[in-house]
Amino acid sequence: MLWISGPAWSETNGEREIPSSSAEIDEWLETAATLNKPSMVDPAGSHGSFGIDLGAGVSQLTTNSKNRVTTTELGGASPNEGRSSVSVPKVWISKGTILPVDFTLTAGSTQDQAFASAGGIVQLTLFEARGLPALSVRAMHGRTFGKNDTEILTNSGEAAVSMGFLSYFQLYATSSIDNHRAQIKVDPSSDIVFLLRESFEGDYYEKEWRQRSHALGIKCAILPGSVNITAETTRFSTEQDAFTLRLSTFL
Repeated sequence: MLWISGPAWSETNGEREIPSSSAEIDEWLETAATLNKPSMVDPAGSHGSFGIDLGAGVSQLTTNSKNRVTTTELGGASPNEGRSSVSVPKVWISKGTILPVDFTLTAGSTQDQAFASAGGIVQLTLFEARGLPALSVRAMHGRTFGKNDTEILTNSGEAAVSMGFLSYFQLYATSSIDNHRAQIKVDPSSDIVFLLRESFEGDYYEKEWRQRSHALGIKCAILPGSVNITAETTRFSTEQDAFTLRLSTFL
């Protein structure tokens, strides 16, 4: 394992050379971990043992970072503009049981298919009753795929509370503790490669950290009992602005 400090490497991307430092590497890994963290994008409450909930949508992550590594990897604005973004199409599938326990699988990939992430979520509903708030707790695991010699893992514990009104809307809020672990390989002879394209011999740069994150969302029944649309944002709680829009149906 190799811990890196101070500016020491550069990566050439096309004709551009990207100076890198430990701070820039850390910031990029934190952004990648935000992309990696799974979310149900759904209010609290059990789905029931009949049927399957299917969803499709897109997450938009925007950062004000002026970090050249982050802006280049996200394929967004130039570093001088200090803002870059990436869209990640996603799918969800959820299944309830005869107990107040639900299981969800979710996966997404950047539009250029540079890398993908997948996650699993187990939800336990502690309380729900008509006309009263619902309360659920969730355990989540996410993993990044598609890049050689790169590993990003996220384990989260989350609490969700929601309240329905007017028979068509549900407002919800979530709060989670996220444990991220990231590892990339460093070429000891020259450059560091972020989310590597090719495998080679080298040392590992590792980072593990814990943080809190929060989200607010609203679910609207377009066709009650069959088609719903959900919007969720983490803009107020993280350095990156994450917004997700999800269309779902219950089969």
